[in-house]
Amino acid sequence: MLLRYFTQNNRGLLFFYPIIIGLLSTALIYFLPSITHSSPLYASGYIFETQESSIWIFILVTVITATIFAGVVNKAFNSSELYFQPSFLVGFLSSIVFTISCIKIHSFSWSVAQLFLAFALFFSLQIQNQKRIYPSLFLAQISVGISICIFPQNIGFGLALTTTLLMNRSFSIKELLFSLFTIIIPLLYWLSYSFITDQLSDWFFWSKTPTTFPVNSLFSSIVFWVCSVCLLSSLVGIFKKENRQTNKTQQAKNTLLIFLFSSILSSLICWITHEPFTLYNFSLPFILIVGYYWTHYRVSLMAPFLFYLWIITHFLFAFEVIH
Repeated sequence: MLLRYFTQNNRGLLFFYPIIIGLLSTALIYFLPSITHSSPLYASGYIFETQESSIWIFILVTVITATIFAGVVNKAFNSSELYFQPSFLVGFLSSIVFTISCIKIHSFSWSVAQLFLAFALFFSLQIQNQKRIYPSLFLAQISVGISICIFPQNIGFGLALTTTLLMNRSFSIKELLFSLFTIIIPLLYWLSYSFITDQLSDWFFWSKTPTTFPVNSLFSSIVFWVCSVCLLSSLVGIFKKENRQTNKTQQAKNTLLIFLFSSILSSLICWITHEPFTLYNFSLPFILIVGYYWTHYRVSLMAPFLFYLWIITHFLFAFEVIH
């Protein structure tokens, strides 16, 4: 049983992440050879996108970024007292979701941006009631700012850390100003570099391609409905207070919900401004929230059923058996 196996306190399970990612990415590349660039073109495309790169280089980069992503997300989950012992289910879900998303989107920019979001989450969960939060706050906001610069569809996360401060700590104008100032440092640095090197014409924040996610096809997608049911069930579980819940656990739950609402805000901003948006940007908050729900599978009869249903439909979607 996968749920019971990956919720054990066994650090040897960490070695399964690169194995799962490597096998899955290789299988997807082998069975789906005609990969196209479906992501919009941003300024970061000049740095990360290489049209003539070998497919094996793409697999190698995917394995490295997905492994780091899974490890960081799993570490963030375990350090937040969201389960009574260290578990490795969240890293397992990250390996599957991030790898499939990377292959489907086929974008180095998206992969690197999501990786920085994972680091932002890790440092955000360290912002609790301790007295000295500025190092964690600085690293978290810098990570969010870099993620937005690389992939502007993450723009909604610009308010995530500020909202976290308001919900998890007593009001402090000094912390709020520090948070707002730090997040614009990457953007100012990039603009300054473009100005100094006389490359302002090549810098652009929004996309240059009118690529958008086909929203109308969502309601006919089995994967969309399965993921929606899993997410809604997980939200019911995450709002439920545990018997031995600590303040740190509640603050971690608040942070997870803020990251989910930040993704929703990003989609609304892109929709209002007629910019492209992909539902793959919900990967990080989806992994964390359903991971919390499935880690506590013993308190719900529906959790194991939804887990295996999601696994089956997600793999069928990955290999284009269903849409």
